[in-house]
Amino acid sequence: MTVSRYTGMSRQDLIARLEALEGRQGQQQVASTAFKEDGPKGVVASSRTFREQEPNGASSSAISTDTGAEGSSGSTGGSGSGRRKQSTKKKEEKEFSVSDQPCRKIALRFSYDGAHYSGLAAQIGAPTVVPTVEAVLWEAMCVARLVDPDKGMAGAGWSRCGRTDRGVSAAGQVVALWVRSRKVDQRKQRQRFEAMVEERKKARQEQGLEASDESDDEEVLGPASDLHEEQETVIDADGDELPYIGTLNRILPPTIHVQAWSPVRPDFSARFDCRYRHYKYFFTAGAPPWLHSSSNSLERRQAFGPVPRLDIDRMREAAQRLLGDHDFRNMCKIDASKQITNFRRRIDGASIDRVHPGWPVVDPGSSTPREKAQQEEQELSPLQDPTREDMYVLNLRGTAFLYHQVRHIVQILFLVGAHLEDVSIVDELFNVAKGQTKKDRKKMRVAGVEIGRGDTYLPGSTSTEPDGKVASSGTGPRLVNGEQTDEEGDAGEEQTDDEELQRLSSLAIYDRKPQYEMASDRPLVLWDCGFRPGDIQWRAGMYDGPLSNLDAPSKAVDLTSPLSMATASLHTLWSSHAIQAEMTKHFLLAMPRLDNGTLPASTTFDKASFPGYPGARAKVDVEGFHRDQRNQMRRILPLGNGSYKTAIDWKGLYSRKREDTADEKNLKYREGAGKRRAERVKLREESQQQQIP
Repeated sequence: MTVSRYTGMSRQDLIARLEALEGRQGQQQVASTAFKEDGPKGVVASSRTFREQEPNGASSSAISTDTGAEGSSGSTGGSGSGRRKQSTKKKEEKEFSVSDQPCRKIALRFSYDGAHYSGLAAQIGAPTVVPTVEAVLWEAMCVARLVDPDKGMAGAGWSRCGRTDRGVSAAGQVVALWVRSRKVDQRKQRQRFEAMVEERKKARQEQGLEASDESDDEEVLGPASDLHEEQETVIDADGDELPYIGTLNRILPPTIHVQAWSPVRPDFSARFDCRYRHYKYFFTAGAPPWLHSSSNSLERRQAFGPVPRLDIDRMREAAQRLLGDHDFRNMCKIDASKQITNFRRRIDGASIDRVHPGWPVVDPGSSTPREKAQQEEQELSPLQDPTREDMYVLNLRGTAFLYHQVRHIVQILFLVGAHLEDVSIVDELFNVAKGQTKKDRKKMRVAGVEIGRGDTYLPGSTSTEPDGKVASSGTGPRLVNGEQTDEEGDAGEEQTDDEELQRLSSLAIYDRKPQYEMASDRPLVLWDCGFRPGDIQWRAGMYDGPLSNLDAPSKAVDLTSPLSMATASLHTLWSSHAIQAEMTKHFLLAMPRLDNGTLPASTTFDKASFPGYPGARAKVDVEGFHRDQRNQMRRILPLGNGSYKTAIDWKGLYSRKREDTADEKNLKYREGAGKRRAERVKLREESQQQQIP
């Protein structure tokens, strides 16, 4: 066990130590950094920052700003008359300015546990009690002296790939910005960027538009700027770059881990250059039958739950219908402040997969990971072996997503898996006008996807083409390297209606979204943000050259130096959660059995060592299991993350109250909150003009 250097210190000494550290932070102007425009102040809030301080008060968190050697000027190491006297006159310390240092634009890939934050995006002018991920990450960069806190996130050219809400996590989030560098200097490009942002901001204001957050500066500028025309200055062609990853991870709390960085072109945008976002939503198959009351009273069973076994096969069939380009206005939350009128989005991949119970290993010489997982699952399904409650994950990939779209999709799949809705509900919710789903299905057939065949991805899309030019919506027949096969598209229009297409012609129309609760936020993870290989080359170490020139990792090239610490930290976190989950399962095993409500006064050593339910390993009939559970499932509404609601009088989505149409919501906003907001902007601008002499 490691002994802390603070062990044995008195309370007064600890207080004095904290005051000294806080005073040092104040001298470095960290406490007041960067959030004068970009969010709450002082959000570093990480005990890790203080734990990483050296005992003598010097910080090991910030990247060194010294340019010369240090060490022996204080004394000669001898004693007596030979010792050189130290000068009593202190040298005036020159204030360090990040803006005066060389800089370059990079992309950062990082993970975070969303349960500890108020979402990803920093809130301008609206401090939150719980910090945002960006606020903590930005402050860590200020502490490391990688960015100029006075210029804020907008001045650093900050752009994010996918915005996540409160409670939602990410394993592969990406941001891009200019940071301090010791290899290259792109200050000319940065100055030009800042001038362009100001010009475009003024143009937007003249049009009556207002930027809602720092990402709108990126939207104002757009990705097609000509910043790359300015030549960068190479400072040290043979040296290593600053240790971005290791430094930030020493400052950040254990709930955020920076994984890798990449040099990017000056006009790179994490938002506009992203080709796809891949989400994962985790859920269990549902409780085994012996965790439900044996009472014949359905009212008693539905009142207490838990969530019964979900029909995974039905959920997979419903998920397959998500593939392609559809109108998702009935599977999202309409944010009228955005004034969105186009709700068509394309799903390139959708599958429900069993999560490997151990550490999965991919063997390049064997079957694909999907084939291997399917083989393992088919050996004995969880319905045939009720002792198993497997973990499953919905994998969903698309070029762009609407507000809360993924959580609405998951909830629809839960309704199908719980036998509260038929599989065809997905087709009906896409049918916003007569014949709309039928038109979409014809396009899908031309694209090579046939419902009922088990397809999990769209051919020629971001699911298969690593460098193809894929549009954000409007699935053509096939998209391979951005080229459509027109002859296939013509053939699709000439297809005659078969039985399936005739069924789609008679679907119910959902021109208004029915009211229903979306799935829980906690199990949702932004897994990956995809880019073209020519735009991004991720690495963890300090080497900043092209990876294509490296046939194999070389000892002379640093690609992995900060990984050991981050890997150990994450495994420690996983071990803690895994042990807690197993302990909770044993708490269930220690409960009195539901069939008799009793416990023995004592047990043998073997029974206590291997607790279990008597007779639980007998196989059950799948169809009979569903038939016996269906009435109960009709009374429990799964919401994800183990939560549920009772649904005694559930009559289907078609019978539920409908919301206003998107056009009606947009109009109400323009005439209400939007109008008042525009008036406030106008008054603020007039006030600012009056203050100008």
